Amino acid sequence: MTFLDSIVNPTTIYYAWQACQFSLCGAAPSGQESQDRLEQRRSKRWSKACVSVNLDADYAKFVAEDYDHAFSYVCFCPPSSATDEEDDDRETASSADEEPEDSAEDIKSKSKCDGGKKCFCQKSPADHSGYPWVASRAGVRKFTNQRVHADIRCPDFFDMYVYNDFAGFGLVEVAQNLVFDFVEAEGDWKEQWAVCKAASLSIMGDMFMPITQIEDGDLANDTFCLLMAMFLTMLHKLGS
Repeated sequence: MTFLDSIVNPTTIYYAWQACQFSLCGAAPSGQESQDRLEQRRSKRWSKACVSVNLDADYAKFVAEDYDHAFSYVCFCPPSSATDEEDDDRETASSADEEPEDSAEDIKSKSKCDGGKKCFCQKSPADHSGYPWVASRAGVRKFTNQRVHADIRCPDFFDMYVYNDFAGFGLVEVAQNLVFDFVEAEGDWKEQWAVCKAASLSIMGDMFMPITQIEDGDLANDTFCLLMAMFLTMLHKLGS
């Protein structure tokens, strides 16, 4: 059995889902009690002075300033690997003599992201009904913050070498912290859905790929199973 086979093993996913469901059961706290518990958990997770706590505070401020705006939907540029896969599929399906022509929407979607000047970022989905890459502003914000979380855990960004798996283990922490975010957001399905969106975009963009190369295969396997359990829990919540 390959690594990828093991992380999609139905039995493994089922028990991970059951464990996640058990951890999330019970009535959700509300009001000031919920905020106090959230702050207490975060104070235990992060150091008082670090990039991670600043990113967490930035996201919390963004949502608190205008909740409805934060969870309104916008277009965004897809992770690069997602567009690469679309190009590969198109090349495989087309013959050498018959190259399909790109539509205007396709050409725009392939243009380099410039923060919304010419690309689709921050555009209203209502004005681009055929554009597939849409998410809440909170989901996009959380995803972009994950990139910073990943970068500060990569020695290459600081011209350092620690050991081969250092960045991979750092990304394990990033992935598992997303699950913490999901658990802490119990009672707010919009926030939990934003966490799922950030996790899915991180996977589609190959950000978590180094996790598959760490020496602790069981930890890598358990981390991906935990993410899948989170998705299944979210789908269960949306369907109930």
